[in-house]
Amino acid sequence: VPGKRNEIYYNCCPEPYIDITFAIIIRRRTLYYFFNLIVPCVLIASMALLGFTLPPDSGEKLSLGTYFNCIMFMVASSVVSTILILNYHHRNADTHEMSD
Repeated sequence: VPGKRNEIYYNCCPEPYIDITFAIIIRRRTLYYFFNLIVPCVLIASMALLGFTLPPDSGEKLSLGTYFNCIMFMVASSVVSTILILNYHHRNADTHEMSD
């Protein structure tokens, strides 16, 4: 990260005031969201739709439905736990008050 040194002289004081200015360039990775959100959702939705193509008398249709229910429960519980953990992590005295 490149920095630039600045010296400013004010009328009130004989010594210079020195500061350093840093220019930070941040770039968003757009493919990150595509591969971590869009692709898994599309794959899971297509697998769920392919479950309807199985014949009704097949025993695999029931096990596939059970598998999808377990996966949905795991994803929902991980989202809830992530929300709680992030809420506790970012909690401070400015945003929340302690009870008496």
